[in-house]
Amino acid sequence: MHLRGATIGQSRRRPNRISRVAVVFAATLMALMCAPSWQAAAVDPSSALSEATAASSDSRQLRREVASTLGGYLSTYGDRFTSSETIKLKELTANTDRQLGFVVLATNRLRWSIAKGATDSQIKAVGKAAQATQKRARTTAETSFDQARVIVEPKLSLFERLQALSDYNSMLDRFDALGEQLTAIAKLYQ
Repeated sequence: MHLRGATIGQSRRRPNRISRVAVVFAATLMALMCAPSWQAAAVDPSSALSEATAASSDSRQLRREVASTLGGYLSTYGDRFTSSETIKLKELTANTDRQLGFVVLATNRLRWSIAKGATDSQIKAVGKAAQATQKRARTTAETSFDQARVIVEPKLSLFERLQALSDYNSMLDRFDALGEQLTAIAKLYQ
C-alpha cells in the first residue's frame, strides 16, 4: 500500500526523521533563547543611575519631611510638654534626623558609584550598605516615634492623635518605599 507515492514503511520513517529534526531545531532554539539566563546580564547604566538618582532625591525629601513634621509637633504642641519632655522629644527628633542623614549619604554614595562607572561588585557593595543604612534608620525612626508617642499622645485631642497616626503611617510608608527602591537597584547588580 502506498501513501502519496511512499510505502507504509517509508512513511513511518519520514515522520521520525522530521520529528528528530524538529526536536533538534526546538532544542537549539530553546538553548539560544535561554542562553542569557546563565550569562550575566549587562546592567543598563542609565537606568540604574536614574533609579539611584530618584532614591537619593527621595531620601533627602524624606529627611526634610520627617524634620518638618516632628518640628511642627514641637512648635504646635510645645506648650503642652514639660521641659524634660521637650528635651526628650528634641533628642528623639535629632536621632531620627541623624540616621536619615546617613541614609542621604548612603544613597548619594550609591548614585555617585554608578555615575562614576564603578565596577558591578563595587556598586553591589555600596548598594548593600545603603540598604542596611535605610533599615537601621527605619528601625531608629520607628523606635523614636514610639517613644515620642508615649509623651505626646496623652496631651493630644482625638483628632490630633488621628492626624499624628496618619503622619506616622505616612512616614513609615515612605521609609518602606525607599527600601523598595534600594532593593530594586540591588537586583540590577545581582
